[in-house]
Amino acid sequence: VIKHLQNGEYLAKINRIPIITNIPISDKDRRNIIKNNKLSADYISKLSIDAKRNLKIISEIEEAVLVRKDPTLVFSTNIEHAILLKVLLSDRAIRSECVFGNTPPKDRENYIRQFKKNDLPVLINFEVLREGFDAPNIKTLIIARPTLSIVLYSQMFGRALRGPKMGGKSKMNTIVDLDDNYRQLGSVKYAFKFFDSY
Repeated sequence: VIKHLQNGEYLAKINRIPIITNIPISDKDRRNIIKNNKLSADYISKLSIDAKRNLKIISEIEEAVLVRKDPTLVFSTNIEHAILLKVLLSDRAIRSECVFGNTPPKDRENYIRQFKKNDLPVLINFEVLREGFDAPNIKTLIIARPTLSIVLYSQMFGRALRGPKMGGKSKMNTIVDLDDNYRQLGSVKYAFKFFDSY
């Protein structure tokens, strides 16, 4: 069904780029994931400040914005991570804005409007823009937010699936997917391999 919808241009075809981070995971966090199906705040924070991981993210954003000229939506690890990415992009003269749950509605609407009009190359968000967010111009999606929920992952992934016959602007979009070590544990593996065939 998915291939049929992609061939019919209702859904965009996806160039999925998994980025392997190899960030060590402690035995405590490993046990917590297996037992409680939950990521600790400490582990999430560790991911958000990892220099090599962030360099890979910035490199992919640069490729998307400067080379492919793609409007790029980023799901950050946490709020602090979103702000850090914005600062790193600013150092490289790439304009971006952040939206969070507590972003004033006027500012959020302004950033989203600029992004949809292609006046803002990169929109970084945390805890918002997963569902009900309609930006047909998205061509690159960066999933840097760790999650054990296939529902949340699907909502993020879905932002790049709209094809031309559903109002999307592209037949082929790019999804950069941060493949952190926790994904290799137990049922988590299923959640993050779910979309591989697409």
